[in-house]
Amino acid sequence: MVRSPVIRRHPSPPRAAEDLISQIVERRPVVGGRGKSYVVSIMGRRRVLPHINSADWGVRNQAERQAVNFVVQGSAADLCKMAMIRIFSHITSSATLTARLVAQIHDELLFEVEDEQLQEFALLVKSTMESLQHIDSLGVHLTVQLKVVVSSGSSWGSMSELSLPATSSCP
Repeated sequence: MVRSPVIRRHPSPPRAAEDLISQIVERRPVVGGRGKSYVVSIMGRRRVLPHINSADWGVRNQAERQAVNFVVQGSAADLCKMAMIRIFSHITSSATLTARLVAQIHDELLFEVEDEQLQEFALLVKSTMESLQHIDSLGVHLTVQLKVVVSSGSSWGSMSELSLPATSSCP
C-alpha cells in the first residue's frame, strides 16, 4: 500500500482574486485602522498598527500597507485554517479515509492519499474548501465564489489537475 498521490489547492483565478480584494478594500481597512489603530481579518484576528497615525509619511504609509496586506493575507490564512480543521474532522470521523496532511504552503494544502481513496478525498477537499464562502457561525458571507483546483501526482513535480465535478455544498 503506497501513499503517493498528493492534493493541493491552486490560487483563485485572477478575476476572482481581484473581486475578493475589491470586496475587502471596500471595507477600508486603512480608514478603519486609523480610528482604532488595528485591523481585523475575516474571522476576527487583530493586527495592531501603532504607527497608522504617525506624522512621518513613510512610517504611516508602511502601516497602511500592513493594514491592507493583513486583511487580505490574514483572511486567506483564516480560510485555509478553517479548511484544515474541517478536513481533519472528516478524516478522523471516517472509517475509511487515511489521508495525512503533509504541508501547508500559503493557501495550498498538500496531502498524502492512498490511490484507492484519491477521488473520494479530492471531492471532500474541494467541497470543504469551496463551502467556506459561507460560514454562518462566524458571520462570513463572501460574494466571491471560492474556486478550488485539485491536483495529484506521485511527486511534487508530477502533479496534474484532477477533473472533478462542480461542488455546491459542504460534505
